[in-house]
Amino acid sequence: MSDWASGIVDVTGTKASIEAFLNRFLYDAEPSTVPGVRYFARSVLYESRDKIQEDLDSVFLDVPEGEEREYRVYPEFAWSAAYCLAGLYSMKYPGQCAGLADACVEDQVDVIIRTKAASEGFQELIQCNRIGVLICQADSLHNARCKNCGQIESMADFETLDDLECSECGGTEFEMSEEM
Repeated sequence: MSDWASGIVDVTGTKASIEAFLNRFLYDAEPSTVPGVRYFARSVLYESRDKIQEDLDSVFLDVPEGEEREYRVYPEFAWSAAYCLAGLYSMKYPGQCAGLADACVEDQVDVIIRTKAASEGFQELIQCNRIGVLICQADSLHNARCKNCGQIESMADFETLDDLECSECGGTEFEMSEEM
């Protein structure tokens, strides 16, 4: 079993362009992919297509066609987002798998991805625009100490101390720590 990076993906574009982009993710329910659409390898959305479509419809309610909005989803990536979206899969399986840069150009979206791979101790920030300019950065996670029991938990830049829950005691009060 692989380690997973949990993420936040913010997609900016028209309703049609965001729908096209979201159809590239694998879904936990059947069918896991959209027939004829090149998908993102090992990049999974666990929310149903119907729920995501309902949410997207509400974001674009009363919005003129062609106007842009931002929409957020919470996928998981096997190992890392960069590995799944900008790695070998799209080169090895070009007829099946899409790379992020190609998808952004084809779907005409701008994307910001933030992930946390706690078991591996790193976080990612990936940006790609609709002309295919791709920037991938990885950095170490930060450490926070539970004020109740002293357990060290990992935290990404996109998280706050209030987002954390102690895996040892369930506590929710933390302070930053230099300890590993």
